[in-house]
Amino acid sequence: MSAQKWRLELERIAEDFCSFLNSRGITSSKGKTGDYYVEIHSSVVFKIYSNRRGDRRMVFSPLTHENERAELLSFWEEFKGNVHLGTEIYVDGSFRDDHVGYSAVVVENGSIVKKLSGCSRDLHGLRNVSGEIKAVEVALEYCKENEIGKVKIYYDYEGLRSWPLRLWKAKNSLTAGYRDLVVSLSSEVTIEWVKIDSHTGDSYNEMADKLAKAALRKCLD
Repeated sequence: MSAQKWRLELERIAEDFCSFLNSRGITSSKGKTGDYYVEIHSSVVFKIYSNRRGDRRMVFSPLTHENERAELLSFWEEFKGNVHLGTEIYVDGSFRDDHVGYSAVVVENGSIVKKLSGCSRDLHGLRNVSGEIKAVEVALEYCKENEIGKVKIYYDYEGLRSWPLRLWKAKNSLTAGYRDLVVSLSSEVTIEWVKIDSHTGDSYNEMADKLAKAALRKCLD
């Protein structure tokens, strides 16, 4: 696709999304455009960014209120045809300076109901993986505390699923402990593992990524 056609496609999608929001009672219009984005004026001003693979994501000002951000992200997911039913949790981890950040975004029937995040030292030298493991543990603790018997966990590191299913061998105390915890909770929480590719425009995965990085910055700054 030529650069011109690619930009026109992005603008068309932005216009369609504005029409979608207007049909939901949220007044919206297309603003200025650039090579990789289209600005949209709605209850807040935000941008839809895209790369030439067609991975698109919404970008908000840091001043945007969390409730407005969450509502617009839910509409964006609906607009893209993504159906979110039941409890879904998106997990991610981050690493810097011997510390890890972790996060879990809890989505109930398409609406964000909880965001969990934190930071700890990487005592096992597994970098991002330590954060990813902690994120799943926090997610399952949330399910147990709230008596959630079935959950979809969206992840981007294969070990999170493969260790509990014994498809991968747990070679250290961290991965073995993680495996045993997930297995022990399996009688209380049924997990459906959903593998996604990171940084491809999935709204909730992008949110989990940002939360983990923000938790890490807060811990180290």
